[in-house]
Amino acid sequence: MIVLFLGIWLTILLVPTTPEKAIRLRIFEDLHPIIAINSKPKKINQSDKYAYSGKKSWIYYENSVTYISSLEGAKIRTFGVSKAHKGSHFYKARVVEPIA
Repeated sequence: MIVLFLGIWLTILLVPTTPEKAIRLRIFEDLHPIIAINSKPKKINQSDKYAYSGKKSWIYYENSVTYISSLEGAKIRTFGVSKAHKGSHFYKARVVEPIA
């Protein structure tokens, strides 16, 4: 019963229907579930988006907590978010790095 409740709760929390949930899912995929649950991503000014790698059409978010990625081995704090594909209701978050 507890496992079922936890599974349903994590599904609701991590289904990427908003950019913030997509970021939480990306952090969860990096094997940091506690940081994923406690994260509070905030949108970056659109004028600052040119300072990061990634596409201009992405929406950029900065996470409230910096963490070390288990997959890339780098400190991660900033994400680029876009729709998973045209017409989709889901979002995909990608790690971005500052240019220069």
